[in-house]
Amino acid sequence: MKKSYAILEIFDDLLNEKEITIQDIQEKYDCSRRTALRYIRDIKDFLSVNHKELRLYFDKMKKTFLILR
Repeated sequence: MKKSYAILEIFDDLLNEKEITIQDIQEKYDCSRRTALRYIRDIKDFLSVNHKELRLYFDKMKKTFLILR
């Protein structure tokens, strides 16, 4: 799967209020932890420039990422 498609799919899941773990990304896209973290960072960077009303949040207790509005 292409990187851009994976990032868009992760972003879409987050917009639909799905909580995502790094392990979820690794399993779904058959990628390393480092790559999964890079996908998350790309989404976070995109939000900070293009959607300042949204924030990517990491829940330390559940170890999940979600978007806060």
